[in-house]
Amino acid sequence: MVWSGDEIGSPGDPDWAAEPGHEDDNRWVHRPRVTDADRARRHEQGSDAQRVFDGIAHIARVRSDLPMLHAEAPVDVLGDLDDGVLGVRRRHPSGTLVALFNVSDTHRPVAVSVLGRSGIVAPREVLTGVGSVDDDTVWLPPYAAWWVVDG
Repeated sequence: MVWSGDEIGSPGDPDWAAEPGHEDDNRWVHRPRVTDADRARRHEQGSDAQRVFDGIAHIARVRSDLPMLHAEAPVDVLGDLDDGVLGVRRRHPSGTLVALFNVSDTHRPVAVSVLGRSGIVAPREVLTGVGSVDDDTVWLPPYAAWWVVDG
């Protein structure tokens, strides 16, 4: 989910509760006021706003080519993974996607056999394009999010 301001990396609003009508709804911490100047920073090369905006736009472009991420695609959480890895499988008639998330600050292994059991014979990481697979192990960098498909 992307809240207003997230697309440019705006920080939360520390004074959200001071505004009348917001004090009982902490969702307002994620809805800071965003100005035209804030939005314009997404065009400043190298700025945090530009990197975040371009990153979200990249995710949206990659996602648009993956029918496995359609809301109606069945979702399963994968078991038998390293404690620092969350794995989610999404099946679609066009193929299977396995999303792997390293929630730790160290590299974490995922057995290639986990992907094979999901129907992924030739793993290809499509979100970052930097996935590495050796004979029997995929190594996820710290805090990595990978979308793995077949071929």
